[in-house]
Amino acid sequence: MTKKLLFTLMCISIFFSGFAQIPTNGLVGHYKLNDGTYEDSSPSALDLEVAGIGILLPVNDRFGASDQALLFINEYLDLISNPNAFNFNADSNFTLCAWIEIGESIADWTGLLNNWNGAGAGGYYLGLNPDQGVRWNVNGPLPIDSGSIPTGDWTHVAATYDGVNSNLYINGVSVGSAANNTPIVASPLPFTIATQADVPNLQFPGKLDDILVYDRALSFVEIEDIFNVLSIEDIEAFSSKVKVYPNPTNASVSVSYDRTLGTISDYNITDLQGRVILSNLLKGLDNSIDVSLMNSGVYLLSFNTVDGNTFTKKIIKK
Repeated sequence: MTKKLLFTLMCISIFFSGFAQIPTNGLVGHYKLNDGTYEDSSPSALDLEVAGIGILLPVNDRFGASDQALLFINEYLDLISNPNAFNFNADSNFTLCAWIEIGESIADWTGLLNNWNGAGAGGYYLGLNPDQGVRWNVNGPLPIDSGSIPTGDWTHVAATYDGVNSNLYINGVSVGSAANNTPIVASPLPFTIATQADVPNLQFPGKLDDILVYDRALSFVEIEDIFNVLSIEDIEAFSSKVKVYPNPTNASVSVSYDRTLGTISDYNITDLQGRVILSNLLKGLDNSIDVSLMNSGVYLLSFNTVDGNTFTKKIIKK
């Protein structure tokens, strides 16, 4: 096997192994919602069930990867066959996370992740309020509300509870906290997604993706990591959106991309023998890389993202 082939295989290995991962300690529910499914990929194996009579459609996720999220049309999911799952009580610490995209204006209470049984009657509520903000309520006197969430934009929502303190995060940033002296009470209703468990007649009109449930309260840093992490499908989609042009070139290549999909920190150009020819930071959204002094040939342009992922594109110097 030639050195050139060995180096190419090494680059492929790096591409598929260099992905940041979500925290797995305490992960008791992981719903990727890929390919129209709603299975639990965590060790708990608590698969969701269709509970309404509407429609679930596989759609593109926030990075444009096809069929990697679910569109809810007058539909919701629950764990009716496992009613005690995620039924957290006074002794519980837990975290809920999800990516959401609101499809139309919200004017009433609309559940996202909850087993709400009504005020004072048990359960927790992570959902939308009539002002289209996110509400986090652990059945205490001090619920937390965010500002209005935009329609048509992917937004990451995360909520934690450590037995006393509850916290709400939007796009990896804390937007509120509260200390509740009233402990959370277990609910007789199942864990429910995309509607309010006790009033399931108002379904969430939009897309959901990457739902996580932990049996511990994650730290701010862990929430931030989850917001920033990219899956293999995500990084492939991100890579496809990064434009490198002109290619082939005899002077320079320009690099442009949409920063809402991710952030590139730096790049390396190597030849097919693995020698580093050029490396530098990528400081803006549109960058020009001077390759005029490089010999003619094929090179590998590797980009590193701020969350530790790497992807590679081939460039040709004329």
